[in-house]
Amino acid sequence: MLDQGRVRITPPAGWRLVERKGLSLRYELGAGVGAITAIVTPQDSMPTDETIATMAKVAGKQLREAARNEGAQMLIPPRTEPDERFALKLRDRTRGADGKVRDQLQMYRVMQLELVHVAVVANVQTEAESRKIFAVAEELLDTAKLGTGPKPTAFRKTRVRFTVPPGWVEERKDDPNGVVATYTNATYPGARLVVRSRIIPKDARGNAQVQDHTLDQLVDDYRNAPLPDGVPQRTAERKIEHQRFKRFFQHSLSWNGQPWGLDFRCVIAGDVAIGVEALVPPLDDSVTKAADAMAATIRSLDDKKRVGDLELSPAVEPAVRQMRRPAPASSTAPSSPAQSSPAPATSPTRTTDTPSPRP
Repeated sequence: MLDQGRVRITPPAGWRLVERKGLSLRYELGAGVGAITAIVTPQDSMPTDETIATMAKVAGKQLREAARNEGAQMLIPPRTEPDERFALKLRDRTRGADGKVRDQLQMYRVMQLELVHVAVVANVQTEAESRKIFAVAEELLDTAKLGTGPKPTAFRKTRVRFTVPPGWVEERKDDPNGVVATYTNATYPGARLVVRSRIIPKDARGNAQVQDHTLDQLVDDYRNAPLPDGVPQRTAERKIEHQRFKRFFQHSLSWNGQPWGLDFRCVIAGDVAIGVEALVPPLDDSVTKAADAMAATIRSLDDKKRVGDLELSPAVEPAVRQMRRPAPASSTAPSSPAQSSPAPATSPTRTTDTPSPRP
């Protein structure tokens, strides 16, 4: 399982799991005969055809540069191969200065908001041997399934993303100054989670006093929101100092003769004040925990690279090269070292740590 169980893969028979790090798994066959790396990169939105085409160009360029820097001969330059199972399939084959042949295949599959990348290397001499190893990696990616773990969700108008706990069904609104989404769960009839937001005025962003005022407005939205049918009113408000949230309030309700709870927690995510309200059944704390967990994962969309700026990590033997899209050149000032395109590295297999929305 990867990304908190959101993506599940079947380990290839006869291959050894040699590394599990972050959102990646690495398997090896024999004494360096083959290597498969599976990497999950959660997205804010579904990759477009244009994005996939850009990924192919970036990866192809980096693979050619890597071969040139190593003095390797390109037997098959990086090229895409059609395969309706995957969003992108990229093949290349080189012969190193030591005479050894290295055959590589990069495959990408879009699974809702999960981009799954499987890279396979075959250190063999013949095409037939390569295809056998490639077939194992292709099956691994083709049979990958989405699990029941927490689900990432993103809202373009409100400019936030967060993780939805398992079992909660989303009804989207994406109102930047109102209800972003409502969640229900069949396990808890009548319970609900409501995400509300307020945009911080553009000319006062970064101002702590204005942030506080926006949070107060958000709390007023919660206080004035309609109550469930049959609930006459809230009890006296209880404000709690919470180390994780900017605001935290609790109320009690009498609903159908039973004591329900109502609580609300708020955070600041970029330029948005956002809060999660929980309507909690009697004698239950799991709904409150779900609301706490959801609120703790709220992030601004601007905190993450766009899908077009994905970092590509092909599983290259004897090491994985971190392949990054070059930053656009500046026309007004020289590029700093951090902005220039990095040279291929030769560190042990690593994948870019992608923050969970998790996450």
